[in-house]
Amino acid sequence: MPNKILVDTDILIDVGMGVINAVNRIQQESKSSTLAISIITQMELVVGCKNKTELQKLESFLRNYQVLIECNISEKALNLIKTY
Repeated sequence: MPNKILVDTDILIDVGMGVINAVNRIQQESKSSTLAISIITQMELVVGCKNKTELQKLESFLRNYQVLIECNISEKALNLIKTY
């Protein structure tokens, strides 16, 4: 089973904007790991959409990521913040 990498909202925004370092890193990581986002990240991105067209583009973009829906996702996020 491949490793899972939890991708943060800021990185996804950079990838969506075509920031080359972010795009390259995500492409590299996706070769050996499953890329995932939290439901919290998904909601943050949806809230940032200005219209239905942006929402459709976002939904298409997010198909490349596994969405983690777990009761303890906030606990994991808090631990990551404390660690990094």
